[in-house]
Order: sequence, then structure tokens, then C-alpha cells
Amino acid sequence: MKKSITPLCQYYSRVLERPIDLRQTLLLVQAQVAFVLAALPAECPLLLRAAFALWFGWSVRVCKHSL
Repeated sequence: MKKSITPLCQYYSRVLERPIDLRQTLLLVQAQVAFVLAALPAECPLLLRAAFALWFGWSVRVCKHSL
């Protein structure tokens, strides 16, 4: 699995213009997934959508402290 994420690490490093390790890459991916689940329209209960929004907020906070 590590080999499959290495290109993504390199991509984020180029975009952010600083070295990004595996953990930081996984945190960024988690924040992106949480955003997609919270923001894109889907037929799901409002409570679940709120949980996704909270997950997104938490993910962004963790990314901010990690980077």
C-alpha cells in the first residue's frame, strides 16, 4: 500500500512546495473524503450529513496542526 501512496505524497509535496510524509498525505486524503461526503448532494438523513460535516471540520483541524 505504501508504494501506491508514494506518488500521491510526491504530488502533494509539489503542490504545497514542501516535503509531505505518508501520515500527512493520509490526513489530506481523509479531509478530502470528508468534504465530498459532507458537501455533495446525496439522499441521506440530515443527522448523517451533520456528522460528515463535523468529520470534515475535525479533519481540517488535524491537517492544520500536522502541516
